[in-house]
Amino acid sequence: MQQNRQELLEVVGESGNVLRLERRDVIHRDGLLNRDVLVWFWNDKGEILFERRALTKDTNPGILASTVGGHPNPGETALACALREIQEETGLIVSPNELVHVGTGVVCHVDTNGTISNHYRESFAYHWNGEADNLEANPEETSGWEWWSYEQMIGMSKDEAITNFGPHIFQPNTQEVLASVHALFVDRVSR
Repeated sequence: MQQNRQELLEVVGESGNVLRLERRDVIHRDGLLNRDVLVWFWNDKGEILFERRALTKDTNPGILASTVGGHPNPGETALACALREIQEETGLIVSPNELVHVGTGVVCHVDTNGTISNHYRESFAYHWNGEADNLEANPEETSGWEWWSYEQMIGMSKDEAITNFGPHIFQPNTQEVLASVHALFVDRVSR
């Protein structure tokens, strides 16, 4: 199923301030800066859980991406969006104090279909030791999940990384967020 291209999203300035509402298709066609939220699950083995995006997604179909993510509804906070997306995409109900804010930044990339994703991104981490197979996969969002160690990700070749994760994995904001999620694990095991 294709995303609702008529969905209204918030166009924002460089500091995240809302400028106006615009249709999703116009935002992605014109590369307008808009808000998105990502959540990265991590476990006691030092692994990060990646979502395999559904082949029907309008952006980055079939690649590995953050555990969950999406656009806030107009007026919705990043935290509220993160909690909503976790429930919609995995079936888990998480309380606000279980999420750790791990980054804010502007990221931009062009998808293979020409869609311009230009996001004011807020990222969160969630400590979870469950089995990925036990999550309720929403087939409109995902075809499943895969655990990857931080060492696996940073040790792979650029071609292998692009094949699995797409070119956005090399963006500085993404690298910083993944390092921050890994640091939560390192901090936990060093206690």
